[in-house]
Amino acid sequence: MTTPAREAEAERATRAYQLALAAMGVAAFDEAAKLWASMPATLAAATTSAWLRQAITLIMTRRALARSLAIAFYRLVRALRTGRTIADPRLPVPASVTLASLRHEFALLAPEYNNPTPPTPQPAAPVDRPVETPAPVAAKPTPPQEPRDEPDRPAPGDEPVEHIPVDVLDDEDTETDDVRQERDEIEARYTLIARGPHRLETLLAALDTDKPAKKIDTARNDAHRKAGRAQAASTARLVMNGARHTTSRLARRDRLVLGWIRRSTTGTPCDWCAMLLSRGAVYKSSASGGAKTAKAATVRKGVDRTGRTGAYAEGDLFHEHCWCISEQIHSREQYNSPAYDLNRHYAARWEKATKGHAGTAAVAAWRRFIRESRAQEARTVQETH
Repeated sequence: MTTPAREAEAERATRAYQLALAAMGVAAFDEAAKLWASMPATLAAATTSAWLRQAITLIMTRRALARSLAIAFYRLVRALRTGRTIADPRLPVPASVTLASLRHEFALLAPEYNNPTPPTPQPAAPVDRPVETPAPVAAKPTPPQEPRDEPDRPAPGDEPVEHIPVDVLDDEDTETDDVRQERDEIEARYTLIARGPHRLETLLAALDTDKPAKKIDTARNDAHRKAGRAQAASTARLVMNGARHTTSRLARRDRLVLGWIRRSTTGTPCDWCAMLLSRGAVYKSSASGGAKTAKAATVRKGVDRTGRTGAYAEGDLFHEHCWCISEQIHSREQYNSPAYDLNRHYAARWEKATKGHAGTAAVAAWRRFIRESRAQEARTVQETH
């Protein structure tokens, strides 16, 4: 139940969501890097403990903001594409809300929704391995106000108030906010320790202490910077996953969602993300997915990064420096739109690049194909200039 105008607005909201989430990730990276810079390379226990407390607080605060962004985006886009929405899971379920209130709630967290501007590329943060092109950066999101489901009064000249029915999600969410927060804090703690202090210890242990003191000091500072970038990248991923995980959790309980799909915000995803994009829509059931389900329900026949088999949740498939998002699919018509041309582009090339291969061999063939394709594209650009 949508119109061309509503579909266009949903796409505009999607772009604003991508920019807002990218801005949150970049801001988290910058703050985490600054916080790490205040910690000396000596790794004193007291200093490390103080850093860890502040770093966890940073992640939990910004992750909650990202979750609010995802909820507001989900509710608005569902209303635009189906004519119905869901309640904010943190509040009682009302009979209906106004479309104006949904727009307002989302705009508070995604300023680009009301003030679209041409995207500006963000310089890549230094990393230790090749990554996809960084996402464009929007203005820092405005701190959210308390979510409200009561109708907003339209401004003079606005369209008449439109009430949107509110649906109840299937099944009870068995994970309480306290349980979710405890789980997220544990994940943040272990990730930060592994990517920060433990990584620094490993790098320092590998230093050649027979070199002159000046060179050792330089190498020690380089190790400190590398560990700092690593923990900052993990901080950004954990913050952005607050939104990504929320989308996948809501979609799995939503009867008006056929499945979900991965979208690149850059147009130049890494080989791993390109593989996941090539799956197209991942359907929740054979009834919703039809003949495509057998191929789409798992990650390319269940192959993960290491070649192990088995399906896993879409919300967990995001690496450091990844700018992709997960988006719910409400209809076949939605998936057939030009918005998912990149998914179809990679789907066609996956079949060609991996023909005759399976498992880790297929992943290796795909990575080789992406690497060669990017090299050819670079040569073409050079020849035309």
